[in-house]
Amino acid sequence: PFDPNLSMEMQAKVTKEFSRNYWYAVRECIRIPPVAGVDAVPYKFHRANVALAWLYLARVFNLSVIARQRGKTMSVVALLIWLLNSRANMNISSITKDDELRASTIQTFRKVYEELPAYLQFRMSGDSRNTTNFTINGLSNIIKIVVSSLSPKRAYLAGRGGTTSTCWIDEVAYVPNARIAIGTAIASGTFARDEAAKLGHPSGVIMTTTAGRLDDPDGQYAYGIAEN
Repeated sequence: PFDPNLSMEMQAKVTKEFSRNYWYAVRECIRIPPVAGVDAVPYKFHRANVALAWLYLARVFNLSVIARQRGKTMSVVALLIWLLNSRANMNISSITKDDELRASTIQTFRKVYEELPAYLQFRMSGDSRNTTNFTINGLSNIIKIVVSSLSPKRAYLAGRGGTTSTCWIDEVAYVPNARIAIGTAIASGTFARDEAAKLGHPSGVIMTTTAGRLDDPDGQYAYGIAEN
């Protein structure tokens, strides 16, 4: 896919296969920005990210507890970039723990997207450059990331933003008022997920976190999800 001499016909074939086959897209087309050096590297598969993607594509809610620096965020970003870049009218929601992580995640979306082959990049000059959402306006697609709150009312409002067919909750064990925000988000998206399933579109809830603390209410909530 990265061959600079691909014919227009072959580019069209790659684009079609990218849109219909996540495993092809992540294996051949999606590259991970370098932590050091200048060259992006291939996506690295391991049991956690393969399971996460397979369960989402099978419309099974899943919670992945992955150690730090093992590609937790990158695993979901790659999956959602494929989704946003291969379909139209996709509205994805996400809840995270704080503004710093939200900004960092949006930056990761941009960096990974910019590593795609040029003919697979559909973002334009009018697409978002802020720290709260990532858009592909040409396809009417957006992922909006909201931050929960120590205020129960604001946590509820953050969860109400999850009226989408795909919702990603990051750092579940550290989201303030997790029980309120996450419970509301999952309930709010029920109709949208059902409609997406009828149309044959991917949909579901993805939860990711590093291990939390059992002496903290939000950590207890995440642990309860895992155990139950």
